Amino acid sequence: NEKALGFFCLLKRESVWPTHYTFGNLLNACANLANLNLGVQAHAHVMKHGFCFRSAPEPHIFVGNALIDMYMKCGSVEDAFGVFQNMVERDCVSWNAVIVGYAQNGYGIEALLMYKRMILSGEKPDHVTMIGVLCACSHAGLVEEGRCCFRSMIEVHGLQPWKDHYTCMVDLLGRAGCFDEAKRLIETMPIQPDNIVWASLLAACKAYRNIEMGEYVAEKLLEIDPTNSGPYVLLSNMYAELGRWKDVTRVRRLMVHR
Repeated sequence: NEKALGFFCLLKRESVWPTHYTFGNLLNACANLANLNLGVQAHAHVMKHGFCFRSAPEPHIFVGNALIDMYMKCGSVEDAFGVFQNMVERDCVSWNAVIVGYAQNGYGIEALLMYKRMILSGEKPDHVTMIGVLCACSHAGLVEEGRCCFRSMIEVHGLQPWKDHYTCMVDLLGRAGCFDEAKRLIETMPIQPDNIVWASLLAACKAYRNIEMGEYVAEKLLEIDPTNSGPYVLLSNMYAELGRWKDVTRVRRLMVHR
């Protein structure tokens, strides 16, 4: 990313005229570095070159999308939304950048409102949209909204959930203390659940001190990866918080033995 910025400075010194592809890559580098100061300077260059984010004749929309992504990754949510509002044209990626950005920055309600606005605009959501929406519901504690959005993926939008969508739902249900529902969702997944899905539920078990479910989930994690000490450590900490020191010793011995 630093090299990309260096080459852009060289390009300017050599008086080479940058294109929309130049700015797309430049903004991506600023986003990856989460450097707002550099991002703002890059935005100024974009405006100086007169980009208005159209789809034709030259496709500029992705430059606007890169700007939204950059501002969101730098935590400048209002600036990101300002770019979105001022775009002459938008595509699905534009909406996704705002929805996912809101979700990642803790603006769950705003992400859902943007999703509803997207639907009303006639833009069809895709798998990335739904990851952002479910993530927003999880962080905002909107359980019923999350359930509805998850169901609508298949029933309304014809999207088959990916593993990431199931992970988001398990996280949502776990944060809300809906352990049985989360466990049932994992065990009925059409995809083989991985350690990330189960680990999400185990973290919720620790937060709620649900030792019974925690033991069950830890066993599932150890079946997937017997060499991973993480489930042992988390389970041991759960026992320690409850003052069950014999169980702490037992789990630690098991960890050493395995």
